[in-house]
Amino acid sequence: MKKILIALVLVALFTHTLSQDSAGGSSTCQGAACTCQGCPNNGGSVPVNSPIVVSTSATIAPPACATPTVKPPVITPPSVCIPTIDAPCIEVPTLTAPCVVAPPTVDAPTPVIPVVTPPRYTPPTLPPQVPPPTYIPVAPRPPVITLPNAPSSFCDNDEAQSNKFTLSFKYACRPNVALDSCLGEVVWNNVIILSIVPTDNVFHTYSVVVSAGVGKNTLQFAGAGTSDSYGLLIDDVSLVRLGTTQNIVVNGGFESPNTSGAWTIKSDILGWAGIGIEVGFGPNAYGIGSSQLCELDGNRNYEITQTFLFDNQFNLLNNRATCSDPFPERDLTYTLTFDWAIRTVGISNPASSKANVLWNNFVLDSLQYNGANGGVNHASYSVILQSGENTLQFDGTSLDDSYGVTIDNVRLFSAYNSNNLIVNGDFSSPAVGSGFSIIPGGITGWSAARAEVGYSGRYNTNWPAGQVIELDSDSNQRYTQTITISELQYGQLLLQVQQSVGNLQVNSAVNTAVHNAQNSINSQRVQINNAVRGQLSMLGDKFTQYIRNVYQCVDEEIKEVAQNQLVTISQYSCGSSEWIKYFGPSGDLDFDCDACFDDLTTGWCTIISINGKVVNCHDGHQLQISPCSHFEGDKPVPAYGDRIFWKGKHGGSGRVYVTVATSCDC
Repeated sequence: MKKILIALVLVALFTHTLSQDSAGGSSTCQGAACTCQGCPNNGGSVPVNSPIVVSTSATIAPPACATPTVKPPVITPPSVCIPTIDAPCIEVPTLTAPCVVAPPTVDAPTPVIPVVTPPRYTPPTLPPQVPPPTYIPVAPRPPVITLPNAPSSFCDNDEAQSNKFTLSFKYACRPNVALDSCLGEVVWNNVIILSIVPTDNVFHTYSVVVSAGVGKNTLQFAGAGTSDSYGLLIDDVSLVRLGTTQNIVVNGGFESPNTSGAWTIKSDILGWAGIGIEVGFGPNAYGIGSSQLCELDGNRNYEITQTFLFDNQFNLLNNRATCSDPFPERDLTYTLTFDWAIRTVGISNPASSKANVLWNNFVLDSLQYNGANGGVNHASYSVILQSGENTLQFDGTSLDDSYGVTIDNVRLFSAYNSNNLIVNGDFSSPAVGSGFSIIPGGITGWSAARAEVGYSGRYNTNWPAGQVIELDSDSNQRYTQTITISELQYGQLLLQVQQSVGNLQVNSAVNTAVHNAQNSINSQRVQINNAVRGQLSMLGDKFTQYIRNVYQCVDEEIKEVAQNQLVTISQYSCGSSEWIKYFGPSGDLDFDCDACFDDLTTGWCTIISINGKVVNCHDGHQLQISPCSHFEGDKPVPAYGDRIFWKGKHGGSGRVYVTVATSCDC
């Protein structure tokens, strides 16, 4: 029963739906105009020209017991309205071409050439002549200006004194002596100012004006004739500043030593330095004069020297102190050799060619022709090499006539060290070819007022090819070479001697001098201070030269120090017990400076610490020192923060074995 009721309900619902669809929409068409009304129950109108899809509900089979007769619905398709679209009207404008304007006609202008009338020149009218004046005008008097009074002086010596001095002395050849024995030379500051060649046996007075320099000045007299113990006599030597009357020569009359009417030979008398100085009472000893005289050939020719020291105002200073030898009883014997020849080309008088050879102001020999030595001669002498300055000098003597002795092949060496200490001993610099040249001031290694270098054959045909110096260029000359041996080097040379003779034990005095040595300039000496360090004092200009010699830097100089200012520096006792006292012990082994003289390098270093024998630098270098290191400065001991200049050999990993170092500001 229930199934029947359900089927009836379904049929009713289906019938209602069909009735709704048939009344769903309508349309009205009138002619060409159509209006369509949509079907509200279908949710909208049907698009034009689209297929119509009719959805048919599924057929539901009624139950078998109630199957109604259902008529299929009649479906009328809707009318389709196609709208008519009228084309829009497009208006095309009519374009009219613009009018063309004809170009204008241009007529060429007619040129107008003006007529120019040149101006007339009217010469100017000259002014009337002025008649000459009837009087000559007088220049007005200049105004009278009264000079103000000089301001009061705030200094004891506002102006420098004159550096000009009159040098005066008397000389004579000893009576009854051959004139060739009485030659002499007078030297001022290493320049020969007079070659004395007497023509009689009476006294003559000679005067000349000389110029003094700031610092050390030297006056020297030397015998230059035949060395036979008979020579030139000197007396009454004076040196007087222009405008004054004071004689600054000490013992210029040779009153000291008192010979008690006889004669004596001494070394280094009052005022004069020299070896074997002969002083005698003139009437008794020489048969001439009335007072004590000096003969320049005692047992042999010699030289006497007096030194004068001036400040920068040319005030005479009295500081003439001598220094002790830091190597007492320790001498180094060296051999000096050279070749010499008299001038034979262009002159026939061999007496014109004479010379003196001097070592440390000692006359080694007087060279002259003896009748058989007209060729090239070889000379050899043993000399004592001292610590500090050593001077070798060749002096032209006899006549000033531009013809003199020639010198070549100068060497200075020892049996234990064959190195030649002489610079330019073959005189190859400057090269002059086959001619000659006169050079004011000297040549490489040698100082001279007017040095002459020339091809050897121009002077004596016996010379082999090469260059020589002539000791009489346009006047007799003194050639000087200074050989500076630092006390450090001197100690090392002593060690070489000891090793060569098989004695390796050097006494404590030599060790102390080596460890505390200091380079010396101008015969300065290191004063040893309790074996701690050496101290050296010298003038500023000498210290600059000292720095250049030790560190081989030609352009270096000490800063902010005047040339005449006294400078004091100390050498540090590297590696000694006193060094350990300040900087502690060190396990580093000492090295030998001789073993690292090659391939040396240099550098600047700021000290950041000192550990025993190692100086640590800001740039990472580690400077190792040993007793042979030459380390100096202007403080008692090196200090942290000091800036030092060093020279040494690199050993790898920043380690440098120092040979020389200084903290002086240069």
